[in-house]
Amino acid sequence: MFRGYLQSSFNRYFGKSFNIGNVKFGWGLIISALLFGLAHALVSEPPTWPWALFTLVLGLTLGFIREKDGSILGPALLHAMLDMPLVFVEPF
Repeated sequence: MFRGYLQSSFNRYFGKSFNIGNVKFGWGLIISALLFGLAHALVSEPPTWPWALFTLVLGLTLGFIREKDGSILGPALLHAMLDMPLVFVEPF
């Protein structure tokens, strides 16, 4: 949702006006990463803002990979690999 739909939609609306190396990106990456961090912070009560900051940085990284590769497959696989240890964590 964040990289496939939101990032793409915001990029169409705002364009891609930034460059890092040969990777063009725009506000779509930044806004979708902010929303990704916020969504992950709000899943706990009270909201956990250090977790929001971590997931914001992760969202920027995953979004950048999406822009570089042009596909959501890489970011989706990386996200799945990062979530895999949670299978073994007992909820409290």
